[in-house]
Amino acid sequence: MAAALVILATSLTPSSAFSQPDTESLTGSTAAQIGGGLLGFYSGAVLGSIGAMIPCNQTYIGIRCVQLSGAVKGMVGLVSGLSLGGKDTERIESAAVGSLIGFGAGAAVGLVIRSQSPIFGWADVATLGMVGGAWGASWLGATVGLAGGAVIGLVLWQAIPSFDLPNAAGAALAGMALGGVTSWVIRAVDASASTGGVPLELSVPLTVSF
Repeated sequence: MAAALVILATSLTPSSAFSQPDTESLTGSTAAQIGGGLLGFYSGAVLGSIGAMIPCNQTYIGIRCVQLSGAVKGMVGLVSGLSLGGKDTERIESAAVGSLIGFGAGAAVGLVIRSQSPIFGWADVATLGMVGGAWGASWLGATVGLAGGAVIGLVLWQAIPSFDLPNAAGAALAGMALGGVTSWVIRAVDASASTGGVPLELSVPLTVSF
């Protein structure tokens, strides 16, 4: 997933890293912190679980691996959401709107499937809605991660005989989870940097000798 991380870092670099931050437009609140923490945990936990299902299915611990991935990514989302809510209420509101739209889209897809498949129940419709909501709360990072993971998966599928199509799909979903959670972290760090907190910098040592 190193390549996917590079894609994310390049695509999601906040504009404030290259310009003067508009600190007056950034305000946080206790309500935004609570909402951001809950939304970040929900988004990270669901995406983390979805992204780990196929890879974890190939391990001895199976479901525990999925649960661990969901818990870790959920905690990252929780911390990032709390930090973001304390700095930028507007971004939390935007994430909440995205989550609602994603939930609606996921549920709509579920309803279409249910109308065509008698074994697809209301619980399945709700599940698709939950997945859509988790994606919508961090849609940009999740989409970029999904695309990056899909490219990596397809390349490995063609290059490695033992790497089959389900593994390629697993790479795409893992990339989506990585992208979604990374987006939460980036937004939190960006908001902190814009309000005089931890600066968003990347130092790369370079030595040239002759």
